[in-house]
Amino acid sequence: MHGVRNVIQRGPRLLALLLFLLVPGCGDDVDAITGASRDPTAHVLTPEHRGWAQPDCQGCHGDPHASGYRAVQCAGCHGTNGAPRRPAGHANDGCVDCHAAAHPGLDVAPPGDCRGCHQPADPAR
Repeated sequence: MHGVRNVIQRGPRLLALLLFLLVPGCGDDVDAITGASRDPTAHVLTPEHRGWAQPDCQGCHGDPHASGYRAVQCAGCHGTNGAPRRPAGHANDGCVDCHAAAHPGLDVAPPGDCRGCHQPADPAR
């Protein structure tokens, strides 16, 4: 009798979970581990984003994927968020020689992290 009571009490929660997992469009558009969209173009930011051109994504969003992504890795899926492009002829490395004070506290590792957001003006580079 006690076991039947547990099933009856848990029934609505189990049914809700089952429906969530089986209904198309519910739960199948994000990765179960990272919470990231499976469509890499689904969440590319545009100028309408309130945080447009702000480098500290996690300042507003925390870590929405709860997976330990660093702030500079957001650009991989969400685009450059309006970061200025590097002008033609701009160096590909040595970023800290001129920009040492850029983005304090964001755990930026030049030059690779810099290039993730600050892409060249000429896409062929």
